[in-house]
Amino acid sequence: SEPAATLELVWPISVRVTERPPHSVDVGVGYGTDESFRASLGWHHNNFLGDARKFRASALYSGILQGLETEFRQPYFIDPKTTFVAEASLRREDEPAYLAYRALAKVGLSRPISGPWAGRLSYEISHNDVTQDEGSPDVILEEQTGVTRVCTVEFGVRRETLDNILNPSKGTW
Repeated sequence: SEPAATLELVWPISVRVTERPPHSVDVGVGYGTDESFRASLGWHHNNFLGDARKFRASALYSGILQGLETEFRQPYFIDPKTTFVAEASLRREDEPAYLAYRALAKVGLSRPISGPWAGRLSYEISHNDVTQDEGSPDVILEEQTGVTRVCTVEFGVRRETLDNILNPSKGTW
């Protein structure tokens, strides 16, 4: 017997592609039994001042936490594979047992090392002012009260072998 004839249809398709704006705004509102009302507002720019720089700024508010955060990423720093990252944040935490004011600044570098391996090195400095609530003297705080300044050097490595970053079915991260 002869194979069945295949009928191929050609449909003309027109595709129009436009570039998305490089910036976006995120807004969030909610309610939780622990924090009561909460809201967040964020602004992201994926080509800040050109050359693929990324900038993010966000504000958070709830019954427990109020804060401002920023992040700046400069790809192709020193060489094409190195990315410079700078972060800063200010926070006020009003927990039932304590009140804390925190300021943090962090700078670092990240880059691929070899194959699935990537590394990062960063320096962080934080200023914390923690006051225990006089109404709960029996609570043992996990951190020291008073003013502390902490400097940290962080080194990290990551191994990523996922087959598909959006829908992985095998690999590790």
